[in-house]
Amino acid sequence: MLEFALPGSHPSRTPSLCDTEITVPEDIGTLSLPILQRGSITEAVGAICYTEAGSDGIQPNIDFVPRPNNPSSLVLFSQYSSVASCDVQIVDDQVHERDEFLVVSLGVTIGATRVDTQADKICVYVTNDVTTTSTYVCLECDSGMCQ
Repeated sequence: MLEFALPGSHPSRTPSLCDTEITVPEDIGTLSLPILQRGSITEAVGAICYTEAGSDGIQPNIDFVPRPNNPSSLVLFSQYSSVASCDVQIVDDQVHERDEFLVVSLGVTIGATRVDTQADKICVYVTNDVTTTSTYVCLECDSGMCQ
């Protein structure tokens, strides 16, 4: 994972995702995932928040709007803010299919020395049952894929 820091950045400034797994209904629309900034909040910090298909059946631009691993997916923390949001658009294709999942990851940082590698990925399970309510479960991620 590429990382860089701006001159004068504080070594303990590390962005991280709040959860490692989340289950949402397909008709949720926009999913806002909180990102925490640990350490000094006196300067602006940013991290690229990008998506990857996780299961075989999920397809970018059909099941979710992709966030590429490039500067267009940069999420910025304003000065003195410890929380920012990575918004992922889930597309309801209204096709009854098995549940799918995608992976949302944090990449290159700006103004921080690194991403918290213990909390740099979240698996988003998308269910096709519109009556399902969102549930949050903490599971460990191993090598980028959720168990």
